[in-house]
Amino acid sequence: MHNPATATPERFPAQDRLADGAQYIAGRLTKGTSGRTHAVVDPATGEDVHTYELAGAEDVDAAVAAAREAF
Repeated sequence: MHNPATATPERFPAQDRLADGAQYIAGRLTKGTSGRTHAVVDPATGEDVHTYELAGAEDVDAAVAAAREAF
């Protein structure tokens, strides 16, 4: 849990975790293809610390295909 009394880290962990994308498809993280983005906000400061692209229809199709193959 973030302690507002301490300084905000220079690099928010979400940047590392979502560097390759926010969609987990076929065992790997991939970037979204929707053209729309979502900001991760530090609730202590209100600062946007990372932005990533949301999934699009192609991503959903790929995820469904990967799930069917895995099943």
